[in-house]
Amino acid sequence: MRRTTLAFCAAALGGLFPQLTNAADLGAAPVPYVKAAPPMLAYSWNGCYLGVEGGGAWGHSDQIAGGPLGFGSVTGGGYDVSGGLLGGTVGCNAQYSRWVFGVEGDMSWVDKSGSTNESAAFTSSSVVGTHEFWLGTVRGRVGWTPFDQWLIYATGGIAGAGVTATLVTAAGGNFSDSESRFGWTAGVGVETMFWRDWSAKLEYLHVDFASQGYFNPSPTPTTNIRTNVPLTNEIVRAGVNWHF
Repeated sequence: MRRTTLAFCAAALGGLFPQLTNAADLGAAPVPYVKAAPPMLAYSWNGCYLGVEGGGAWGHSDQIAGGPLGFGSVTGGGYDVSGGLLGGTVGCNAQYSRWVFGVEGDMSWVDKSGSTNESAAFTSSSVVGTHEFWLGTVRGRVGWTPFDQWLIYATGGIAGAGVTATLVTAAGGNFSDSESRFGWTAGVGVETMFWRDWSAKLEYLHVDFASQGYFNPSPTPTTNIRTNVPLTNEIVRAGVNWHF
């Protein structure tokens, strides 16, 4: 009778508290405590990517004369240049906690130009201009992820471009000289993962080129060589990247 009562009580307790009766009656070892792993980020910026980008560009240019016929700005202050660009991007990222470090390169087709008449100190009926037709940059990036799928970053590095200086003289002469230009670039951007391995970005870059001479030797006896054709870029562009 006593054994029957004990068996009945054990069965009842087993139904109500199976985890206790299994450990006590079956002699199972207690489950060891394991510290929970830190939560995984929903998105990772680690790895490399390919993309396309495009947008608008504007800036300032001038032609600086140097020679027996005059020195300094032939326009008395320069002229605005503007246009668009479209190209491709490649880069790689390494993420440490919420910090992202990377390197990125891009190459773009550019159609950016501007022109104006020379000032009265030179030949006011002559027209000078600047045309930028390609642009490439290699930059480092340092970013912060306030949310897993968002990246805010600063970027900077070197830039190169193809730039043509043009001159239409009062006598009807039409001259041009193209040179490869090099300089520096810096900017900021924001990027977001919007679907699986795809991200979209919006970016601003400033580009400034070093001094470069043009029209040497001078195309006409009455035209000075150009000791420099200064050029700046202010670029706002959007892009889409595929991460792999």
